[in-house]
Amino acid sequence: MARIARKYQNTSVYSIEQHSKIQLFRDDTDRKVMIDIIQNTQKKYGFHCYAFCLLSDYGFKLILDVKEKNISNIVSSISIAYALYRKAEGKLFTQRFKSTPLSSKEEVAATVRLINRPSDSTFNSYCFYDQRVADTLDWLVNIDQTPIEITDRKKPSDTEEATRLLNEWLLKNDCCIDDLRKDKSLRNACIVRLHRETNCSMKQIGSLFDGLSESLISKIIKKSEQTR
Repeated sequence: MARIARKYQNTSVYSIEQHSKIQLFRDDTDRKVMIDIIQNTQKKYGFHCYAFCLLSDYGFKLILDVKEKNISNIVSSISIAYALYRKAEGKLFTQRFKSTPLSSKEEVAATVRLINRPSDSTFNSYCFYDQRVADTLDWLVNIDQTPIEITDRKKPSDTEEATRLLNEWLLKNDCCIDDLRKDKSLRNACIVRLHRETNCSMKQIGSLFDGLSESLISKIIKKSEQTR
């Protein structure tokens, strides 16, 4: 059964929760890796992080202002990078992440207070807000010091939507784009899904797979339809 696409929201700020049925963080070393992954992803996408919590062994929470970027691409990038680090026997993320749009500064501030749990742990943003640690995180934006600016987001393009679905596919199948290059059956199944669930042209889909030709994309789709 095809997944229902996430409803488009015109706010750029979200409260995000990602959970796992198996232990996500085995120790603080795992949490430090996740911190590094969030930082690297922030450098790539340029989002603002208003709060985070990695205290649970089975999930994490973030409040992000994604600006003009796609929220699914950001969270998928974080989750895929961490799954590749863990190399767990089972899939770490079998369910989609939960995202709650925050449409006002008051909502953002209230949700930050909920996530910031009084603690001396550096794996929760509370200690940075409360200045319990001397260190700072260059990717964490303290709303007590920096005004919140909520951006009205434009509806994503067809290509952005296809990229989001591709990232979801990679996460669902616990693989990366290199695996699709090696496994043509997996790649073809992903191409068929993008064709069915987006308005992308065959040229746009091909561009996501190292510039595959329109004729090859067409053959893959036709072959799938013949075997249905």
